[in-house]
Amino acid sequence: MSHWEIDAPQTIEVDEVRELRASIVRGRLDVITHQEASTRIEVAEISGTPLEVTLENGTLRIRHRDEDEIGWLKRLTGMKNHHAIVSIAVPAGISVLANTVSGEGLVSGTSAETSLKTVSGSLMSDDTSGSLTVDTVSGEIIVRNHRGPLVAGTVSGEITASGELQTVKAKSVSGDLSFDLKGIPEELSSNGVSGELTVRVPSGLGVQLDAKSVSGNIILDDQRFSGTSPNVRVNSGPESPRMQVHSKSVSGNISIVREHGAA
Repeated sequence: MSHWEIDAPQTIEVDEVRELRASIVRGRLDVITHQEASTRIEVAEISGTPLEVTLENGTLRIRHRDEDEIGWLKRLTGMKNHHAIVSIAVPAGISVLANTVSGEGLVSGTSAETSLKTVSGSLMSDDTSGSLTVDTVSGEIIVRNHRGPLVAGTVSGEITASGELQTVKAKSVSGDLSFDLKGIPEELSSNGVSGELTVRVPSGLGVQLDAKSVSGNIILDDQRFSGTSPNVRVNSGPESPRMQVHSKSVSGNISIVREHGAA
């Protein structure tokens, strides 16, 4: 195992990385892709405990030294002074897991399995492909121009996603979910309590909707249903291509609209 400890700004080059697992508390964490085979770690600022960098069996881990990987969110009170600004350049084909507590971050250009998680920070993915998972407690996550399946989860934070999202699986308590679908998506499923779900679909795509909201509204094109006890099962648009939408909510509204407002 290779090991580095970073307590001041510096740059490290690492070879033979197949997976990146990086987390910070406060500050900024950016992961971008480049054409080189090596991985470059640039630390511009660091305070609190040093960053610990390890490489073992192809997995590169970056985290504060006293951060426990499994229970790191339980240590928030004692880690408030941990701050870092880190930029990591990786080959496009490696798996990436990027975590922040209250920090900001960006993941761009990855094409393998990618995961973004934050407690109260703000994270964005841009021009990614492959499997993408995003998760937040009260922070904001923006997914821009993703190609592939998406899994999204939030408690009270807002998640906004766009791109050729082949399939979408989403869960929310009170956070709003917005999906702008391109291409020919296959299926979207969501479960929520009071958060709003808004889905924009291409104008030439049919929709097969199976939805239920106890006290919220369900809207598909010009069809509107309020306070539905049984599930609403309705179709709209052409028979082919057609996507399936399965959605359940307690009091949140469910809205399926078409691109450019076309029916």
